[in-house]
Amino acid sequence: MSTVEILVAVVGAGLGYLVVSAFMGGKPPPRQPGQADATGAGAAPPPSASPAPPAPPPSGPAAADDDNAPWWRVLNLSPSASDNEIRTAYRSLISQYHPDKVASLGPELRALAEKKSKQITRAYQDAMLANGGTPDAP
Repeated sequence: MSTVEILVAVVGAGLGYLVVSAFMGGKPPPRQPGQADATGAGAAPPPSASPAPPAPPPSGPAAADDDNAPWWRVLNLSPSASDNEIRTAYRSLISQYHPDKVASLGPELRALAEKKSKQITRAYQDAMLANGGTPDAP
């Protein structure tokens, strides 16, 4: 290989890097938690970094992950919801978390969906009993 060919290869690689960087916005790709960076360093924060602030308590639909959450939080409704609103919310949520819908996902997600669908069904039954309806017919 001649000097000119080597020079062309180096300049071409540099220009290629600049073009790709321009398309990516000049930012490195985002790292996932626990992923090492390009230098092989771990994701642990430097010792001088201040600790992360505590996470706020869950609210809204995130609070529905609690096993003892009231039915209206699990179904994301008001406590005075009608039977039709309860049925609609139940059908909407169970369609998202039904184990048959997530059968192709990993075992952790399938287990989580099964737990969530049981929680949704239990909340539906509690809601219908509280409103005097029959919980057997969603």
